Amino acid sequence: MVAKKITKPSAKNSNISGRFQPGQSGNPAGRPVGSKNRFSALKEAFVEAFDGIGGVDSLTEWAKENPDKFYPLMARLFPKEVAVESKSSADLHVSMLEMNRALRRIGKPEIVE
Repeated sequence: MVAKKITKPSAKNSNISGRFQPGQSGNPAGRPVGSKNRFSALKEAFVEAFDGIGGVDSLTEWAKENPDKFYPLMARLFPKEVAVESKSSADLHVSMLEMNRALRRIGKPEIVE
């Protein structure tokens, strides 16, 4: 007896192989066009909170008072690989923080700026 291949009837927006037809959505009842995803909504909430606490001026003041917290945070927010043509004092400060962290781990005295 020869086994007969059973194929399911294709949906309106897909062909016999199960692939969607060009221009057809895989989820026609999906998120409406123009609606925001969760990340966009979260980003807007952070921007609103940032403005609510004083915006750039407040952040600048906090950064001056807390450089040990600001520079590592800044380093985490920026992409890992960025082409930089010149060094700034921020680069030196982050390097010093990393060096002092390594010295603390091995029990050596920190470098004082």
